[in-house]
Amino acid sequence: MSELRQARHQINEARQLDHHALQRLRYGTSVKGHIETMKKEIKLIVKVHNAQHKKLISIVDSDILGKKIEQGKLQLDLTSDFYKGEEMSEEKLKDLAPTAYILNITGKHSIAFAEKAGIIDKHTRIIVIADIPHAEILFEG
Repeated sequence: MSELRQARHQINEARQLDHHALQRLRYGTSVKGHIETMKKEIKLIVKVHNAQHKKLISIVDSDILGKKIEQGKLQLDLTSDFYKGEEMSEEKLKDLAPTAYILNITGKHSIAFAEKAGIIDKHTRIIVIADIPHAEILFEG
């Protein structure tokens, strides 16, 4: 296939992506990468930590759990027990997330979920390490 045909093909496939996948394009992954990601079924893995009557909840994409993500001096170590939780549906997580004092959200699908659920918005500071978005949210109260 010529480069022009490939580009047209990728554009047509991109048009088929859902709204949240298109939002994730802002993190710099190629359209082809998003299409491949959407073909896999990526789960949200949730771990709840309780300390001093406060809840810290980590949410991570299943496809990056167990990996070390590095870029320069920055690192996300997703190999620790801190992230090793249970698979959870978006519906259940929508109810659980507001009970947290701190949310730790890592991965494109987890960030997209948080955007869709209204947990984070365009003003939330999201860092990106080696194409993996990460946000930490502290709720006052």
